[in-house]
This record gives sequence, structure tokens and C-alpha cells, in this order.
Amino acid sequence: MERSFAQVAFGSLVTTDQGVYFIAIGLGPVQVAGNTCYAISLASPIGQLLQGKAAGDAISFNGKRIVVQAVE
Repeated sequence: MERSFAQVAFGSLVTTDQGVYFIAIGLGPVQVAGNTCYAISLASPIGQLLQGKAAGDAISFNGKRIVVQAVE
């Protein structure tokens, strides 16, 4: 089963200008096809900020501006 997302939610893959996040359970950094992806939960501080955001939205985390580029 394939799902698509318009906004950040559980199960989405979020590409930002600062990295790629998989919204699931908090595992931290994982290697996928030679690239680092951060598996985070919606309960984490950054997960809470990203929840409900869409491509083009921005958040502020630890004094850095992070722009959501894509949500899959």
C-alpha cells in the first residue's frame, strides 16, 4: 500500500534544506542507500514543530530556520 502526504504526519518522509526526516519512531540517524535519514517521532521537539507542515513551510529549531522542501 502506497500513501501520499500533503502535510507532515506519521509515516511521511520529509525533505528539508537541513536534512531528511522519516516520521515514525525515534531511531535517530539511519543510512538509506548511502544517505543519512533521521527517523524521528512526532513526540520529539522537531517532530512537534514539523507536524502539519507542508512543502514551502518553515520552522525554527535551535535557532536555525528549516524549510520543508517536500513531504512524501
